[in-house]
Amino acid sequence: MAEAVGSRCGSGPAGALTTAERAELAQLRKENRVLKEEREIPKAAAFFAKEIEVKFDFIRAQNAKYGVPVICRMLGVSKSGYYAWLKRELSAHALRDAELATTIVSVHRASRGVYGSPRVLDELRARGERTSKKRIARLMREHGFRLDSVEMASRECRSNNGTAPSQCARPKV
Repeated sequence: MAEAVGSRCGSGPAGALTTAERAELAQLRKENRVLKEEREIPKAAAFFAKEIEVKFDFIRAQNAKYGVPVICRMLGVSKSGYYAWLKRELSAHALRDAELATTIVSVHRASRGVYGSPRVLDELRARGERTSKKRIARLMREHGFRLDSVEMASRECRSNNGTAPSQCARPKV
């Protein structure tokens, strides 16, 4: 009847794990943890476009949570490419965009948030800046500059009948 209990005669109390079983259990728990992480990464990265920089930004943001090797494998990018991207300096175009964005912020604030890209461009050109309307519009879009809806309604009122905004009928919401 001792053989029916198991083949672990003399290995310790009944129900205890052997060294080999403990090692296997540890290995299985590690694999389970990795699989759970790999399952979560695509959910978090579902919004990705094919832009490599977006993927690298995601890796930088999630590095502490998942680790670079796991995320790189799941997103299909190389670790060396990611680390090279980290060391790379900003391009001259990106640096110029940052300078222009700072100037746009000051012009936009000085106008109390009223100026759109055409007026901001005119102001920048008056200051001696050389740039295009499309670049200004893109930078303003990227930084979230929008005209206030009340200001837009008062513009429509002025352009339609020439009356003051306070005398215009407000649209019913």
